[in-house]
Amino acid sequence: MNNIYTKGQYVLYTKQNTNAKIIDVHCNDVIPYYTILIDKKEIQTVPKYLQKIVQKKVKKTKSKKKYKTKSKISRKIN
Repeated sequence: MNNIYTKGQYVLYTKQNTNAKIIDVHCNDVIPYYTILIDKKEIQTVPKYLQKIVQKKVKKTKSKKKYKTKSKISRKIN
């Protein structure tokens, strides 16, 4: 796995099947390792236990409804 994650990125921690936030990246080893935050607890882990979170893109559609407003114009005829 050649996944490179960045500080501040949200990932899935597969050992606990939960979302985590990467708070530090350590590149002082052959394989970089990460410090992640889960429920206010810091854990150090390697990339094989992390997965990118894929978010579904939601299409924004404009409503084609047109609202008709009735305006009353009162005229005084003398």
